Amino acid sequence: MKKIILSCLTILLLVGCSNQDKIDADALLQYELYWNSIINETTYLSSSRNFSIEAEIEKTSEGYEYYVVVDEPKIAMYDVKIMVIENRERFDEFDRMLPSVGIFDARFNMIPNQVRTDKNYREGAVLVRQKLTEPALSIQVMVTWQNYTKLDTFKEFFEFELDYNAQEVVEPDETDEIEETETETDA
Repeated sequence: MKKIILSCLTILLLVGCSNQDKIDADALLQYELYWNSIINETTYLSSSRNFSIEAEIEKTSEGYEYYVVVDEPKIAMYDVKIMVIENRERFDEFDRMLPSVGIFDARFNMIPNQVRTDKNYREGAVLVRQKLTEPALSIQVMVTWQNYTKLDTFKEFFEFELDYNAQEVVEPDETDEIEETETETDA
């Protein structure tokens, strides 16, 4: 439940700019460089020892949408940037912006047990892509940050295979009865 609330609040804060006229040329160049960096990566992780990361796909009235949640930092992370691409597609073959944070908007910091949104210290970030027509895709995620001195930069690359149809949906069985157990006390 905490992640859903965090997701809703962060979605409102992290709505990306889709108007090409408003995009800074330097930020667009950095976006393209990061995109190519993700594609050229050969080793992808599924989890991190520095923070929590997870990805999910859900069905909506308009198709499908996926969420990438990066939160619960275990180390101090400054100037965090996160970017998602899909199906390892090349930058020049894709006609829209994909979810990112910290590239076109203000970077933020993630420090364990420190949340102060007015100073850009956040618990995490949620990146969302809506209105997908296919229930399955592969996403690649890059998370980059700096240490306190801002002298060292770290990057981690992740890959998730998302398939709505393969998700296990657990529904309660109406025929199941709740068994009551009696406890006996020894006197």
